[in-house]
Formats: sequence, C-alpha cells, structure tokens
Amino acid sequence: MFKKIFILIVCLNGFQSSTFGSMHEQSMRRHRDFGGSFGHANIYRTNFFEHPPVNEKFRHGNLAILPFLDKRDDVLKNRFFLHLVPLVPFGYVTSSAPEMDALRNHSLYVGYAFSEEFAKSLVKDLAQVDLFREVDFSMNKNGYDYYIRGTIVSTHYNVKFLSYGLSGLSSVLWLFGAPMVRIKADLVCKLELLDKHGKVIFVKQYIASPFAKTYWIYNLSGGYPYFSMLREIYREFILDVSNIK
Repeated sequence: MFKKIFILIVCLNGFQSSTFGSMHEQSMRRHRDFGGSFGHANIYRTNFFEHPPVNEKFRHGNLAILPFLDKRDDVLKNRFFLHLVPLVPFGYVTSSAPEMDALRNHSLYVGYAFSEEFAKSLVKDLAQVDLFREVDFSMNKNGYDYYIRGTIVSTHYNVKFLSYGLSGLSSVLWLFGAPMVRIKADLVCKLELLDKHGKVIFVKQYIASPFAKTYWIYNLSGGYPYFSMLREIYREFILDVSNIK
C-alpha cells in the first residue's frame, strides 16, 4: 500500500516538473515568434500615439539614450520555503533581479540585459514621435545635443507555488481547477533628460502599476510582465517631455 502511494507521489512530482518545463517552453515559443533569442532581439512592443507628441524646444536636436544604470541588488530569497512545501500550503521565491538569477532556469529573462534593452526600448518609442530630430542608443553622449540617463530602481519579482500542503498530490487539485501559481512584480525607473553640458532639464521617478496575477494549469501564459509595465512608464515619460517649456 505504502509502495503504491510512494510511486503515485513520484509520478505526480514528475508531472509537476514537466508542467513547469512546459510553462517555460510556451514562453520561449512566444518569444521566438517575435524573432530571435535574448541578446539578439528586443521584443518590446512600442506605444501607439494617435497624435504623436511634439515639442519645438527639442525638435531640431539629436538625442542619445545611454545604457541604464542599475541600482538593484541581485538578491534571491525565500527559497527555503520551497523545501518545506510538503509541510506548508505554498512555497515562494522572491528576486530583485530576475534576469540575473542563474538558478531560475525557467525565467524568460535569463540572459536579457535590462540595462541595455530598457534603453533600446525607449529608442523605439521615441522614434515613433516628433520630439527629437534623431534618437540613438549610444554608449556615450559625445556629439549629441541631449541625452537620457535612466536608472533601474526596482524589479521585484515574486513567484508563489501553490501546493496546498500536499506536495506532489497538489497536481490533482490543479487538474480539477485549483490555482497553481501566483506572480507579483513591480517596476520602478528614474529617467533624466540632460543637455550636452550635463544640465538636468527634466528628472522623474516612475512607478508602473503593480502586476499581480493567478495562473491555472490550463492557462500559464503571460507571467512575464516587465515589457508591458515598461510601455506604461515610457508613455508617461514621453508625454511629460512633450510638455516641457
């Protein structure tokens, strides 16, 4: 009897592993649809403005967007609770820099350089409007009339795995509609617009709307919210710059 129960738990644990693997594969398949692998393609989707913002103050100047400064800690914590999953109703992991966490091999962000890709994403957005004559991603500000210096302040990412204190047997509950995973994330960036002499023209810290979502085994897509959160921040920033007098 006990041998049969043990075999059942092992099989269900294997099912859990394959499920998380499937979750990762779905994410990577969606990424490939955008064209490429991280480090070779920017999958950010630009903002759309029905009436592109204009500011005559900057319209004839060229702009450099530098790689963002990174003020985050590379911290992975709370993994201890994953080892207590048979005894507690859930286990969770919190990371301050999800793309740097080599241990999270199921993360879509592993290998994605936030400091450069955040800057390149802003280039794509500003290229859609008429705020500056020319916008480039650049490693230095020399030769440009203006430049943007961004800072990544926070990208906290929390994943809660719901096992209901049943370890491998929780897979049965998932199949019958019980929630499987809960994800929460935040994004805070500071953006500064400076002239070629280093004088600050505009500076503001932006906080994206917090992301929180529960996932079921039949719907595991959409657990990587930073691109949509970044769009929200950049839209607000572009409108702010368009109103500078």
